[in-house]
Amino acid sequence: HHHHHQHHHQRNHSSSSSVFRCSETRTFKRLNDQITNNKSNNNNNNNNNDSTLIPTGLPRIKTKITVKILERDCCITVMLDPTVLLNTVCAMYDLNEQIIIIGYQRLITLKTLDNLPLKFNAIIEQNDNFTYDLTTYVEHKYKICLDKYYLNSARVKQKQDVVYIMIPRKFKTDNTVC
Repeated sequence: HHHHHQHHHQRNHSSSSSVFRCSETRTFKRLNDQITNNKSNNNNNNNNNDSTLIPTGLPRIKTKITVKILERDCCITVMLDPTVLLNTVCAMYDLNEQIIIIGYQRLITLKTLDNLPLKFNAIIEQNDNFTYDLTTYVEHKYKICLDKYYLNSARVKQKQDVVYIMIPRKFKTDNTVC
């Protein structure tokens, strides 16, 4: 593997970074389209309207994700929420959707189950002396452009509650940095 050393002097110019916070804990809820019977409607409606996000009654996910574009890599740093079960963290990629997926379980202790939009089959008696341990699965997806990155060469390192994902950059032969 020959590295392109001519990129060394560009170190500081191309380093851009972005931070995005993970939103509130929410659940997808399917909405029935009332418009489907109306065939005269243009079918150009975005399919984004068929699901809405409803609050789950669970604590906010405090996971923070930072993205830095370095000289040879894109470095994604994931600072995990305190409720994450650290041995459940996994990182995956999907070449078709051009995304990286960070998934984990979080363990949440609740005093009451009243706020959950879940239907329990069992009758659960509320008791003030009890707390309820609930495990939920969370996924964060991040879009990675295959024209600019070797997604299938991504490397993952986890140190306790911090996960580092390094994705090598593709360099065009004409030395233009994307």
